[in-house]
Amino acid sequence: MPVQLKKPYVSGAKQAIRAIRDGRAAEVYIAADAAGMVTEPVREAAREAGVPVRDVPSMRELGRACSLDVGCACAARIKSA
Repeated sequence: MPVQLKKPYVSGAKQAIRAIRDGRAAEVYIAADAAGMVTEPVREAAREAGVPVRDVPSMRELGRACSLDVGCACAARIKSA
């Protein structure tokens, strides 16, 4: 089943880490085929903040879920206000 991200969300490792550290992330998505040097800091930040992490099979699938034409290593769903 394809991943579907509901807005609002941010895509990319830096934006995901920022959302986690700011307490805005409700859930984090990480592509299984992304480089560990990119994803590990996101996993660590999510673990420290207690934010759930969902693994996605591929960067391409996560990119599509984020309405991108390219792959995406990480994304975070932002908490509703």
